[in-house]
Amino acid sequence: MSSARRKSGIESQTVRSHPLRYDVETPIEGTKFETMNKTGVWLFFAWTVATVATGGSLFLSEVWHFTPCVLCWYQRIFMYPLVIVLGIAAYRQKTDIVPYVLPLILIGGGISTYHIVIQKLPHDLSAAACGPVSCMDDYLNWFGWLTIPMLALTAFVLITFALFQAKRSQKQEAAQG
Repeated sequence: MSSARRKSGIESQTVRSHPLRYDVETPIEGTKFETMNKTGVWLFFAWTVATVATGGSLFLSEVWHFTPCVLCWYQRIFMYPLVIVLGIAAYRQKTDIVPYVLPLILIGGGISTYHIVIQKLPHDLSAAACGPVSCMDDYLNWFGWLTIPMLALTAFVLITFALFQAKRSQKQEAAQG
């Protein structure tokens, strides 16, 4: 600890209240600043992925003026609520929300998978005429395979992985104390 902090009497102590959680006592009247446990970190990661996916889709449509096709709109419908719900879950560090968001993730991921299939596999050109913008259009095609539906599917998969890890961490925390 620096001599300036020692002279002023400001010290903080780390108190280990749980094997997977650290609480830091602050010098202000013994208050505690609680840090996230592993469950909270995984939930925060899931929320971050949903937020980046939502921000990315809004950036593509509002800044770069890419008009979303019908399937892109459906993928957005299943991604956007995750930002709010996962944000609340991360703040509370509770995985009780997982059974309620899994249907959103699975349906959104299914739509993304279908969208990738109609973009990448040989097909009839009239089959994907799903609105004013064709679902076969690739606005973004990095490296010949990374498309907008592929990014959405990646986000849905990462969120699913993070939620299962959060659930597992919460079970471990409950078993340890």
